[in-house]
Amino acid sequence: GGRRALKKDASGIVFDLLYSLDFKNGGELVPRLAALYGYIGNELLNVGRAGDRVQLGHLRDMIEKLKQSW
Repeated sequence: GGRRALKKDASGIVFDLLYSLDFKNGGELVPRLAALYGYIGNELLNVGRAGDRVQLGHLRDMIEKLKQSW
């Protein structure tokens, strides 16, 4: 429950977004998106270690906005 489920859900969304990138045909935006998704994934790992619920909620909001835009 709780924080672990929220982190797992957010991580799953980030990995889905990464896997959806078309590196072969996606153009110059793809590496930028990959870097953004990588940054968010790294921040999720940091949040998991620190247990910062506020930052986790912020990251999840960012991820949900990204997911909705695609």
